[in-house]
Order: sequence, then structure tokens, then C-alpha cells
Amino acid sequence: MRAEGQAGGYGLWMMLLAVLLGAVWPGWAAGQVIQRIEVEGTRGIEEETIRSFIGSKVGQELSREQVSEDIQAIFASGFVTDVRVEEEEVPGGLALTYIIAEKPLIQEVSFTGNAQIKQDDLEKLVELKAHAIFDPGKVQEAKARIEEEYQKKGLFLTEVVPEVEEVEPGRVRVIFHLHEYKKPQVKKIEIFGNEKISERKLHQAMQGVKESGAFTRKPYNREEMFRSLYFLDYYYKDHGFLDLKVASPERLLTPDLRQVYIGVGLEEGIQYRVGTITVTGDLLDPEAESKKNFALQEGEIFRQSQLQMDIQYLTDRYGEEGYALVDIDYQLDRHPEDAIVNLNYMIHKGKKVYFERIEMTGNDKTHDKVIRRELTISETQLYSSKELRRSQARVQRLGFFNSVEFIPRPGSADDRVNVDVVIKERPSGAFSAGAGYSTTEDFFFTAQYSQQNFLGQGLSLSLQTQISQRTQNYYVRFDDRYFLDSNWRFAVNLFSTEQRYLDFTSARRGGSLTVGRPIPHTEYVRTSLTYSLVQSNLENYAKSSSIYRRQPANTLIGSLTTQLERNALDNYLDPTKGSLLSAGVEVAGYNVFGGEQDFIKTILEAQYYQPIPKTRGTYLSGRVLLGLLDYQGGEDLLITERFFLGGIHSLRGYEYGSVGPVFVEDSEFETPIGGNKELVFNLDYVIPISKEMGLKFVAFYDIGNAFNDNEEIDLSNLRQDWGAGIRWMSPMGPLRFELGFPLDRREGERSEVFNFAIGTNF
Repeated sequence: MRAEGQAGGYGLWMMLLAVLLGAVWPGWAAGQVIQRIEVEGTRGIEEETIRSFIGSKVGQELSREQVSEDIQAIFASGFVTDVRVEEEEVPGGLALTYIIAEKPLIQEVSFTGNAQIKQDDLEKLVELKAHAIFDPGKVQEAKARIEEEYQKKGLFLTEVVPEVEEVEPGRVRVIFHLHEYKKPQVKKIEIFGNEKISERKLHQAMQGVKESGAFTRKPYNREEMFRSLYFLDYYYKDHGFLDLKVASPERLLTPDLRQVYIGVGLEEGIQYRVGTITVTGDLLDPEAESKKNFALQEGEIFRQSQLQMDIQYLTDRYGEEGYALVDIDYQLDRHPEDAIVNLNYMIHKGKKVYFERIEMTGNDKTHDKVIRRELTISETQLYSSKELRRSQARVQRLGFFNSVEFIPRPGSADDRVNVDVVIKERPSGAFSAGAGYSTTEDFFFTAQYSQQNFLGQGLSLSLQTQISQRTQNYYVRFDDRYFLDSNWRFAVNLFSTEQRYLDFTSARRGGSLTVGRPIPHTEYVRTSLTYSLVQSNLENYAKSSSIYRRQPANTLIGSLTTQLERNALDNYLDPTKGSLLSAGVEVAGYNVFGGEQDFIKTILEAQYYQPIPKTRGTYLSGRVLLGLLDYQGGEDLLITERFFLGGIHSLRGYEYGSVGPVFVEDSEFETPIGGNKELVFNLDYVIPISKEMGLKFVAFYDIGNAFNDNEEIDLSNLRQDWGAGIRWMSPMGPLRFELGFPLDRREGERSEVFNFAIGTNF
């Protein structure tokens, strides 16, 4: 006799039948002892695995309830499609044989027709493995997951057809046939139900899916569609529409399946204004004082962005006092009948928290001390969110790192917090060489070895050569901003330069020594003293020029420059935000500093960088430069120290040194002599091209001039230019390639000038 079962509803019926048979068949009578238990029909499954589901044991009396439970347990394992239990009388009792029919095993899982999703990615999605037990339900689940992934990529027309092929008895091959279709282009996005905000503004707010244009193809992407709906919802809430309802977008495909129309239905609801604002809980400041600093104010239209700003303000305010774990919740109480919403901030400040451990990660090259000396936080110090941000800004400002993150995490106790300083180093040292051609330099060759973070200790070392028809420059620079681990700066600069102007060559050879330090109790202000000893000479000029012939030859200049600088830029090498103010006075000679010439040169400079809101890294930058030279040398003008404008560091639409006063010779030939005063304004509009590569596009406008000894600075007599270019934050430092066009071109001046430079923006 036998009891048996089968998977599915039929299996349940068979298990019920087995119980009934046990109740009426004499062979299942109680009191008989089980003498032997056998398992038959296993191929891929270990016999012991099946036995583990059998509760009946040898030596026990036969129980029809237990045999029924055995059948149910074997089915529940998911390994079988059929179970039979047969009984045979043997001496002393009964022998039970559990005969099973295994589910087939998967021999192989394969895919056909997939071009948009890689095989490896599909295998991760389906979660079906070779040698696993075949389960039709899991095949359907895998199909759904594949369709979901194609939906995310905008390929919602893709068909997924699974096929199960028997390879041999007990083994199957699962094949997913994929019929991919190209992403349809978004032809039109229609918004319905908007009455108070124009569709044009809503389209601008929907960052994500965009309509295709005459020259642009915008493929449909489901994730981008949901992203657009998120921005649409945020835009409405940022304009007081707190009851907005947005329906799921509808899609309408064109008959050729190449384009899709998208419809978004919405119900705007009421536009709320702020009623009352209250602050409750653990207050650090009087409620009225806190409310004065809020962006949201009573009576104004409710804006989600201002709510977030106010929460951040409160978080920072409490963080400054050591409450790192402050919990700030809020409640909106809407009154649609009056179109107002009351806002209540609920604050639980928690315990004061102290810094426990500050650990650096990612600085494979840079020594910890280079980072730690920029920190204004320390271990055991009371937590301060303000000092945390300040420390992060100081480390980022070094210019050695692509990214800097300060990540707080729980410490060993609930009043302790650890900080991970996670940095990503940028290549700080490189050797590079190149050659090229420009309209100003003709053929040029440049080679440079630079280490902006030499030996990982924050030292700067640079050796540079630039040779062309107009220039022959050699530099060796060394700079240590924390000399001997102190706050003192020490720098050495050796150079030999020959710069070809329009009518002469300025040759300068010498060096300088700089010492400086921050001004105590200030954040960004430094002062420095630089002593320079330079041999200057005017060369390669036309002998017919009487003014050049009167200039001193091989004159020695010894000078001391006092510099006061406030540098609040976010990055020394590649700034995008902040300001720089600088004042320098160079005093030469006067029987104090050596040399053969006495003069005073003053340079005042201001730079400002302002990010453009709601853009991805675009910013404006501007510079104002004023130079004054006080030299009483009579006809000896000391031309090598005068101001000549033109070139990449002043007026980029004019040749190097071509803008400024001239001396009219007896032959009526105009000889450039430079000015003893200069004024320059620069304005740049910078758009990132690739953040990873450090590429940026720049459009610029310049205005300025140099003025003679007998002239005052005349704002109505300024030269102008405009242009565009590419900037690259390369491993050897910032590279600039810019093309300028004069706006008031005069006779003999070029219509465009190409500029190339290695170094910072101004």
C-alpha cells in the first residue's frame, strides 16, 4: 500500500488523501513498529537531506499523523514535485519507503538579444544559478526584475520572454530572450491642472526629463522622469502649495515607437502664507532672537527651501555650543480656510558632545601633520560645527586635494564624537614638457618639474623653463609655509628671464628671499618681507631710439617688499569662491638695500570669486589692480621697472607689453616706454566642462591702461578687450589657453591674440 503527494493544489489533495487512507487502511493500524525507512528517487539531492525532513523514526510505532507531516515537510522543502510513501510488512513490523520525484536542476542560465545591459549585470538581477533547483516562480520574478531594470533605463518597450528547455531528464536550461527597442525621444511634456504657475516655469523647474529640440535628442528615462516629478513637487512646495497632488505621468507612444508624449496631471491646491512661528523645547536664545535670524518670516509665502535653511541655522547654532546631536523637528498646522500655515519648531538639544578622535584617511602621500596644522578643532575639545566647517575649508584651501570631507561618527560614549577626515589627493608632482605655436610667441618650448606637496610635507618646489622667440625664462622656486613646523613662511626664488617686448628685451637675473607669517588672531591675514637682488638690463633695442640709449645698462637693484595679504579664497591654486586683498610696497636702494637705483613701487590688488546660484560649479571672478611707481631718475626712466600692459595677466586682447605710454622720437617714431601708473579690471565667467579632468571654459572681459609720469589715471582713456578660452587644472598646475580680441583696435594691432600660461588665474 502507499500514501503519496504532488506539488501545488494537487499535492495538497494527495496529502489529504494520504491521511484518509491511513485512517481506513488496515496496514496503517496503530501499534506496528517501524523496522526500516528507505528513501528512493534522489538524483541531485543528498538522501540525508530528505531524511532530515522525516519525523518518523526506526523503532517507533507507526503514526499516520507523523507520516502526513513527513509528506508536508518534504513538499515544503521546495525540492520535489511528488512524494509517495510505501509500506512493506517485514519481520517484527513495517518498512517505510519514501519515493520522491525531484524538481529539475538548472544546468545553465543564458540571455539573448541584450545589447543595453551587460551579461554580468543581468546575471546579478535574475539570481538564478547553475546547479540550483528549478523554480518556475523564481523565473517569473527574474523576468519582472529584468523588465524593471529596462524601465529604469527608459527602454520600457523591451520584451522579456523566458524559455525553459529540458536538456536531459532532471536538468533544464533557462533562456531569457530579450527584444530591445531604442529609447523613444521625448517629443512633448504636457502639464495639466496648473493655474497659478506657468507651464514655462514648471518646465524650467523639472530638472531631469526634457523635451527634444530641433538639434537635440532627449531620450526618455523613467528614473529621470521621477526625478523631474520630485523637482516639480519641491518647486510647488517652495511657493507655498503644500497640498499639491501629482498624478502618475501618462505616456503616449507614436505609431513608429520613436517618440513619446508625456502628460503630467496635477492639482495645485491652496497657496499658503506663514501664520505664526514658534520655537519650543530646549532654547539657547530667546524665541524672538531666533526668529529674527530665520529666513521664513510671518506673513510671507511659505517656502520649503527657507524652512530647510532655518533648520540648518538652528542646527549650526546648537552645534556651535557643543550640541552635536541636537534633534530639531517641526510641525506644520495648516488652515486652508485662511490660507495660512503655522510653524512650530521643537528642539531637543541632548547632551554636550566632545571630540574624541580625529583620524585621517586617503592621505597616502601627505603627512598627517600637513592636515592637522590646518585644523581649528582638537581632540577633547567641545564640539563646534562652526570650527568643523572652518577646518574643512582650511584643508581644502591648501590645493593639494580633489576633495575634503569631515565625517562625524559616534564615539565610545554618547557624549563623544569621532571625526574622519576623508581626502582624495590630487597629483601634486609632475614633469611635463611641450612645444607649440601661438600668435604672440611663435614657436615655443616649455618644460617644468613641479611638486606642490613636495615629500608630502606641504612644501612647494618648482623648476621651470620657457623658451620662445619672445621669452627665455628659467625659474627655481621653493616655498615652505610652515618653516621648521612653525607659523613662519620661508621662500627662495632664483630666476633668469628675458622678455621680448615690441621694441626691446627686458633681461632680469637674480633672486629673492621671503619670510612671513600670519597675523595673530586673524583667519586669513598674512604679512611678509621679501628681499630681492636683481641685475636688470635693457637689450636688443633699436639704436636709433634715443630714449632707450639713455637707460642704464646692467643696473643692480636691491629692494625690500613689504606685503600685507588677506587671502580668503577657497583654494589657493584653483579658486571658485572667496576673496583676496593684497597690498605690497617695494622700496629699492636709498643706501639701505643695496643696488644702484632708488624707487618705491606700490601694487594694490583685489580679487573676488562668486559662485552662480543654481548652477553646477559656474562662477564669476573679478580683479582690480592698481600699480604706482615713484622714481625720480630724470630721463633715466628705468624702463624695466615700469608698467606695460597686454598679455594673459592684464589685457588679454593685446600683445604682451603693447599697451601703455610711448615716447615720440625726433623721427616721429613712437617708442613704448611703459607707465608709472597702471589700472586694470578683469572679469571672467567660468563654466566647468569636466570636474574629473579639471577642465573649464572661460569667457572674459578686460579694461585698463598704463599712464605716463605727467598723466593722471583717466577712466575715460582705458583699453578694452574680450575673449574666451580653456583652463586645465593639470598635474603640473593650472594651464591657461585663451584667445582675446581688442574692442578698440588701433592701427598696427593684431585682430586677435592667443595667450598661453602656466599658473593661477591672475
